[in-house]
Amino acid sequence: MLLCANCIKVSRMAVGYPLSCQPAHVLACRPSRPEPFQSGDALYNYMTAESPFVAVDGSLGENSSSAAAGFQAAVQLRLQHYDTFSSAHGSGRSEAIAGVSGAWSTPLNVTELRDAFMPAQPEYLQKPHTVFEYIRDHLGYRLQVVTASYSITPFIEHNISFNAMISNFGFSAPVNIRYAYLVLLERNGDEAKETDPVLFVSRIKTCDPRVWHPYLLNDPEYVISQHPINHYAPLPGQVSGKAVWLGLHLTSYGGPPMARSAYTAVKLANGDMHWWTDSAGRGGVNIIG
Repeated sequence: MLLCANCIKVSRMAVGYPLSCQPAHVLACRPSRPEPFQSGDALYNYMTAESPFVAVDGSLGENSSSAAAGFQAAVQLRLQHYDTFSSAHGSGRSEAIAGVSGAWSTPLNVTELRDAFMPAQPEYLQKPHTVFEYIRDHLGYRLQVVTASYSITPFIEHNISFNAMISNFGFSAPVNIRYAYLVLLERNGDEAKETDPVLFVSRIKTCDPRVWHPYLLNDPEYVISQHPINHYAPLPGQVSGKAVWLGLHLTSYGGPPMARSAYTAVKLANGDMHWWTDSAGRGGVNIIG
């Protein structure tokens, strides 16, 4: 990652076989050298072009204590779609940590953030954050349901139609496969409870979170994109006449849905959205309504 142009150390790797069955491999690793790692540098340009499509990781440089280092790091992390980040690799760890405790602990400047077209949900900016907290909260993906609606057709043609728009306020799209499911729970009260039975689960086969990039690539203003989810499915008879909770389940587990720990599922960044699991901690459903 970039804390200043001359102290970057980066490694980029494809992990988890995101789009093919190729072994994980390092795409590029910049050794220490005096030349700046910045726009115009061949490796920098190569990394920028490829970064939306692979996992990206990096670490602090040894000289990271300038006042602007923290925010400039965030700009670089957004540009090159960082998924994970380490405090330091190898030598220079103590110096790097000292840099974090200084530059990165400064308060986040909201005006500076907006002027740089950096991603942030309006509700996120209602509370004060440090630069470190901002980077921590936006590495990888940060998915939010922007709008959602559904309708159930009763009686003979017992079907459900679900439509939603998802935005990604993180630095990158999900790298690994995430299977999307529409979930209906029996509604018993004002809030979904772990004892509420699962009535219906339907795979949303047209939904691939790996294409949920934060913005259109090469957009100079980094306008946050909206990604549609549209799903239509017949409902079983046991749903008829029952009040339901509707939820979205995004999981990395390719077996039977709702069968694994909620740790395998994605929790959306909607602050007011209830996160449902069963009494054994399985599932992980974002309750939309």
